Amino acid sequence: MKMMRRVLLPLRAKVRRKLGLLTRGTPDEGPAVQEDVKRRTALRGGLIAAATTVVGVAAGSALTLARRPETSPEDSPSTGPVIAAAADITAGSARPFTAPNGAPAYLLRPTPDTFLAFNATCTHQGCPVSYVGPGFRCPCHGSTFDENGQVTGGPARASLIEIPVKVVDGQVTIA
Repeated sequence: MKMMRRVLLPLRAKVRRKLGLLTRGTPDEGPAVQEDVKRRTALRGGLIAAATTVVGVAAGSALTLARRPETSPEDSPSTGPVIAAAADITAGSARPFTAPNGAPAYLLRPTPDTFLAFNATCTHQGCPVSYVGPGFRCPCHGSTFDENGQVTGGPARASLIEIPVKVVDGQVTIA
């Protein structure tokens, strides 16, 4: 309450001076004059609060823009961890790795220009799958998947989860 008085008293005094009144009210002032002073004080306080808000928002926006990096994440050469050097994986082979979430995964290179990665967890009941030849096999219940992660034999009904990858500067990274 004391803080409000410290803020309102100078405002009220300024309003009274503009109206040609004494800075403190007198007993002979009518209630209309006192209401006018209160109304003008409230309006002036509201304008000051609005102006302060606008300046604060503008300053915050300017700081945010000044701190923004000059390149976006899409422009950066690597958006994820490096899995392997592209030259280390021959066409037609696969390499196990650990995905960023800690799950087992495989990186495949079916052709010289193509890299694919899949979560190595069976979609049937979560057993780890193994890469065998041109596809995957689940040792728990016998589900099989082709080199594109598609189901080729049950009991699994859903494909393996693909992990997006890209080649940047000769390194295969998670996209």
